[in-house]
Amino acid sequence: MNVLSLYMERIKGLGLSLGIGFLALFIYHTSKSHWLDPLLIALVLGLAVRPLFYKQTQLLAHTKELPSLLIPIGVLLYGSINLDFHQVAAVKIDFLFLTFFVFMVFILVTLALSIFLGLKEQVAYLLTSGSTICGASAITVTSQAVDAEADDVSISLLAVFFAGLIALFLLLPFLRSSLGLSQEKYAVFAGASLQFTGFVKVAVGDLADQARALAMSVKAVRYLGLLFLVPFFASMIKGKIFVPWFLWGFLVSGILFSLFQDFAVVARPSLKPLLDMLWSSAMAAIGFNTNIRSLFSMQYLKAFCVSLVAFTVAACVFLLGLSLGMGS
Repeated sequence: MNVLSLYMERIKGLGLSLGIGFLALFIYHTSKSHWLDPLLIALVLGLAVRPLFYKQTQLLAHTKELPSLLIPIGVLLYGSINLDFHQVAAVKIDFLFLTFFVFMVFILVTLALSIFLGLKEQVAYLLTSGSTICGASAITVTSQAVDAEADDVSISLLAVFFAGLIALFLLLPFLRSSLGLSQEKYAVFAGASLQFTGFVKVAVGDLADQARALAMSVKAVRYLGLLFLVPFFASMIKGKIFVPWFLWGFLVSGILFSLFQDFAVVARPSLKPLLDMLWSSAMAAIGFNTNIRSLFSMQYLKAFCVSLVAFTVAACVFLLGLSLGMGS
C-alpha cells in the first residue's frame, strides 16, 4: 500500500469514527434521556456497524489507533469541566467521610471479586474505576493507562451500565421509599453510589434545587478518585510507578478552572460538546474493534455480577454509616 492510500485509509477511519460519534450525540440529545450515555451509544453503534466493514481490515486497523489519540486530549477537557474544587469544598465533612467509605468499598469489593472470579486484570481495573468514580468517563480514562483492549472496554462499560440501571430504577427507589430517606440524605446516597453522572441526575430529578446541587457536589468528589486509581492501576500493569502524562493535565486544568470561576462558567458549556465528540468518536472506534462474541461470554457475565454486587455492598455500607449517625 502506497503512502497516499495509507493516508486515505486513516482519513476514512477518522471520518467514520467522527460520523458515528456525531450520530451518538444526536441520538442522546434527541432522546432527552439522562440515563443514556453518549459514550455508550457510540460504543453500541460501533459494534452495530462493524459487520459492514469486516472485510476492510486496513480501515479497522486505523480506527484502532484513534482512542490513544482522542482520549488523552479529552482527559484535559474532562478536568476543566468536571474537576471543580469549589463543589468539593461545599460538601459537609460527614458526607465526605461517607463518600470516602463507599469509594473504598467499591474498590475492595470489585477487585476482590474480580480476582476470585478470574477476570482479566484490565477488565478488573476498568470495572473498578467505572463503578467507583464515573462510569463511562472513568473507564475511558483508565483504558489508556492500563493498555486495555477494545473487548476489555466494551465488556466493562456494558457491565457497569446494566448494573447501574438496576441500581437506578430498582434498588435506589426501593431503599428510598422503604427507609424514608430525607431529600438531603437521598441526594448524597445517589451522588456517592451511582456510577454514571446521568444516573445521578435522573435519581434526584424530583428533589429540590439545593438537594440536586448537593448530589452533583458529592459526585464531583468522586472525580478526584481518578488522581489515585489511574496511576495505581497503571503502575500495577507496568510493574513500576507510572503516572500518565494526561493525568497531570487533568489536575492542572481542574485547578485553573476552579481558580478562575468567572471564566469557567463561560468556557465549560463550550468545551462540553467538544469533549463529548472526542470521546464518543473514540468509543465508536473501540466498538469497531470489539469482537461481539466477547459480550456473550462468561467474562462479561462475571463482570456484570461483580459490578452489581459491588454496588449493593457499597449501598449497604452507606446506609450503615447513616444508621451510625454520620451525615445527621
